[in-house]
Amino acid sequence: MFYGVCGEHEKNKEAFLMKLDGVYYPLNDSISWLTTCMEEMKQDIARIQHATDVARPPSIDKR
Repeated sequence: MFYGVCGEHEKNKEAFLMKLDGVYYPLNDSISWLTTCMEEMKQDIARIQHATDVARPPSIDKR
């Protein structure tokens, strides 16, 4: 029983610290979110460029 109480206390402590980080470091959360969005956009751009390169016929003007 004692272990269960301590384990629950640790979970609550971790949840509390995560909430505390969100209060004291909101800019860090925003930067992380923006970084994630930028990485996803880079992947999307690469996929689109690859798809258009495959579908595009070779140009007769290429020298």
